[in-house]
Amino acid sequence: MKYQHQKTLTPGEIKHHLLQSQISGPGNQPSAILTPNKVDPLHQTSWNVQWHLYSESTRANFLAQIPKWIGFYTSGHTKKPTLWLREMKQLLKEVDILSDICQANRIDGVITFAPAHHLYGLLLSFLLPAVKGLPVWFCPMNSLTSLRYPELKNPLFVTIPSALAYLERRVRDLAEYDAITIIHSTALLPTVGLRLLEKLKHKQVHFVELFGSTETGLIAVRTPKAEVETPWKLVSDVTFANVHPREEGPLEICSPRLASNSLGVRLTSWQLDDFVKTLSLKTFSFQGRRSRLVKINGRRVNLDYMEEVIRQAIPCRDLACVPVRDNLRSENFDLLLVPDPKEPIGVQQTRSKCKEVLAETEQPRRILLVPELERSSTGKLRWQGRLSA
Repeated sequence: MKYQHQKTLTPGEIKHHLLQSQISGPGNQPSAILTPNKVDPLHQTSWNVQWHLYSESTRANFLAQIPKWIGFYTSGHTKKPTLWLREMKQLLKEVDILSDICQANRIDGVITFAPAHHLYGLLLSFLLPAVKGLPVWFCPMNSLTSLRYPELKNPLFVTIPSALAYLERRVRDLAEYDAITIIHSTALLPTVGLRLLEKLKHKQVHFVELFGSTETGLIAVRTPKAEVETPWKLVSDVTFANVHPREEGPLEICSPRLASNSLGVRLTSWQLDDFVKTLSLKTFSFQGRRSRLVKINGRRVNLDYMEEVIRQAIPCRDLACVPVRDNLRSENFDLLLVPDPKEPIGVQQTRSKCKEVLAETEQPRRILLVPELERSSTGKLRWQGRLSA
């Protein structure tokens, strides 16, 4: 059984959906802005494009007709979304890099959970299949029933954090393939990702994490392992702007694929909201996002890590740890939790669980039960709350 109401789109139809907002870009050159719209059919229903049925010259002509500049808005999960422009030649260069990373010459189709309006999704759900002539299927979470495609033997799965849980629950479907490639991006790899690897350990699985941002595109990659914290390695055309081996600090990089502002002025370097330790000229370890690191009683706490620990211990529909300003401790965090109606839990029960699983670290200042948390199409929390007492 596949997906309900699955629609096969032509290249022209998917281009229409993606590039509706066409404007005059830098130097009056053609430009299109990708603006995620949750009511758009590309988000709500499953679809596929049979790129393998089109000749290489037809696909090349199609790609040549795409506007020179493509605009992307940052997710806006911590502040107002900002528009950044990428040239098509930059995007196609990134597709070349991604093709090597995911060993595109070995895969025969793409099954994607990443919305094509997002940079990560555009690259892997739209451009890579178009360039390589690979059939692609988009899987919205609300209609997913099976992950088995008999026509495929070696698929590429393009995942976001919430998709990994779907893959784990359908591990029998995955076991039917000869080999599997899994690409993950947009957030810290959930524990479920490592569990999935363990369940597929007898299969030929190529699992790669991607590290990047809207402003920079792809920066680094790594292959996750359960036993050790694997370092990140910069991709071929990325260098550190400042190299201080074994020192911790903000990640700042240089790359020919850096975005341009709305006037077409390209960045020469970019400092991210990521705190890292440089290990060599090409490797680093990730310490956390600066906006997700709080210092409580002189101790640095990574809120992404805290969320992952709590999520494993407390049944809920969703949760988030948000930084707050505390009159006593200066910095702290609150826990926002969306209870699961099937397994209801109260504030006191949640507090007790937190004391148990976070015994070696800090506890949330407050626990708030909320009806829902607003998230972007790739799962990032849309939270613009201020640090407050």
